[in-house]
Amino acid sequence: MYKMFQQATAFNQEIGNWSFIQGGFWAYPCGMESMFKDATSFNQDLSSWSVPLCDSEPLDFSTGCPIEDSNQPQWGTCPTEGCTDSGACNYDLEAGCDDGSCDLSSSHDLGEDIETCDESVTLDAGAGTTATYGAPVKPRRALR
Repeated sequence: MYKMFQQATAFNQEIGNWSFIQGGFWAYPCGMESMFKDATSFNQDLSSWSVPLCDSEPLDFSTGCPIEDSNQPQWGTCPTEGCTDSGACNYDLEAGCDDGSCDLSSSHDLGEDIETCDESVTLDAGAGTTATYGAPVKPRRALR
């Protein structure tokens, strides 16, 4: 994103929904130096951008650009922390930044496309019939 819109004199499109978390567009540690430098028409609201890899505004990010301070990105922030390792039991699809909480213990395959990190799971088959998978309990009738 380095110099992406530099000197773009007619660009003022909505880009507030871009994501800079989890594998964004990084060419440098921050990658946003001079992004809007001298982009003389740009003043879109970028305040929804959470940019965890940039602790502060990058060099010349908006020098010569009319973007208002209230429209600037949130530098050095992450809106949702959690486990970002998709192989972990507590993987959080909504997490933007890893908080070190990933549980990498092995999951249990209970068959029939049922996989869990819990030691067992109880399924309600209706009409008072339940089955506990992962423990040596047999259901009274087959679950479908």
